[in-house]
Amino acid sequence: MRYTGLIKRILPFALTFAAGLFIASFFVTVGMPNLGSRHRENRRNEVRELRIETEQLRREKCNLRREIEEMKGNSSNWDRLVEVHGDLELPVPPPPPVAPRRHR
Repeated sequence: MRYTGLIKRILPFALTFAAGLFIASFFVTVGMPNLGSRHRENRRNEVRELRIETEQLRREKCNLRREIEEMKGNSSNWDRLVEVHGDLELPVPPPPPVAPRRHR
């Protein structure tokens, strides 16, 4: 009979605590936190993709420079490029109109 007093005190606390966790589980995750592992993984994938893209752009840049040097070396190709694209210089646009002054 000594334990009945202890049970009378602990049982309501345990039931209230369980009910509180049940209600809280609707609003927040009660399980163990991820501690940012998903964020780190996404960041790692993004960095990897950026490195791959950077390498591709470097290769493309080198290929374009090589093509330009080949075209400069072979003047007939350079002349043909100018003929195909016409005048490579663009005209300068006219200046914008002057704004009217405000009277005080």
